[in-house]
Amino acid sequence: MSTAGSQGDISLYVNADGAVTQTKYDCQSKNPGSNESCTLAVNAGQSLQIGLLGIVSYDWVKLVATAQ
Repeated sequence: MSTAGSQGDISLYVNADGAVTQTKYDCQSKNPGSNESCTLAVNAGQSLQIGLLGIVSYDWVKLVATAQ
């Protein structure tokens, strides 16, 4: 998963098979700015919950999830 934005700062959180929170996640990315990425290995049939936390206000954010 990855995000891209024009300005501001967000953090990306991902959790497999359960609710995602700031303290419960399998993958977290806290790069400065809006361009975040997170790679997580999951099995077929697992569900993912994705959380985006705005650290500094931003104009927009684009979320892209890719499966291989």
